[in-house]
Amino acid sequence: MDIRSISVNFFCLLALCLINGHVSAQNTSWHLIQKLDIPGLDLMDIDSKGNLFTSNQSGMICQYDTNGDSINLFAPSISSRLDRLETHWTVNIFIYSSNLQKVDILDRFLHPISSNHLSDFGIYGIIPNATLGNNNTIWLFDESDLKLKKLNYRSNKVLQQQPLNTIFPDKDLKVVKLWERNNMLYIQIRDIGLSIFDNQGNYIKTIIFSGNLPVDIDGEYVYSLQGNHLLKINYLNEAIEKTLMPKGKYKGIALKGKRVFLQGENTIEIYQRPHNF
Repeated sequence: MDIRSISVNFFCLLALCLINGHVSAQNTSWHLIQKLDIPGLDLMDIDSKGNLFTSNQSGMICQYDTNGDSINLFAPSISSRLDRLETHWTVNIFIYSSNLQKVDILDRFLHPISSNHLSDFGIYGIIPNATLGNNNTIWLFDESDLKLKKLNYRSNKVLQQQPLNTIFPDKDLKVVKLWERNNMLYIQIRDIGLSIFDNQGNYIKTIIFSGNLPVDIDGEYVYSLQGNHLLKINYLNEAIEKTLMPKGKYKGIALKGKRVFLQGENTIEIYQRPHNF
């Protein structure tokens, strides 16, 4: 092969990498630690100690220890599916039901601390998703006026409002997931990707990717399930690593420490975290 052929092949390969958004493929070995069968499984989340929390279609929450044993249970006073189950906070657990337009804050043992309907805060819009923020605040997205809103749940005051349709004009804004972590606000929007804001609601950037299953964030990486692949996206430089998943159909992912939790239809598979992820 002459020098000209080598040069052509090199630049063709380079162009292919650029077109695919800096995607690098990896071979990953997945070691299954445990598989939990959970009838009626709907949502899952992991706390800072690696304990697993799940909810069903009635809004009942079950807490499991790191051995997969059920240790606590919360049954709501009114049965309703949850749209947000958030357990990564050190002290509190946050849950939200759009059917009831109601937010609840629980302690680490699933004991209720506070409970409010959004109407208690003067919010009467269409709120598909909400999340807990720092300093007694709640973030929510109101589909009736397409605004991101931040309120203080102790003073019952709306602190600020940010119209998202000015950032994403001519887009159908459907929020998949909304959460605050490390003083940053992340909004996963259907068919757009992941938008990042600071904790004052100022827009920073959007990471564009296909796929609408809820993502997870660990450190500076976004983890997204797409078909039979797992994407690891660095949201600082947008470099993408791609690897094959274990055989199965998954609709949710969570990462904590040395473990990866994959949610199936009525199962949660717990894997040893691959060294490259």
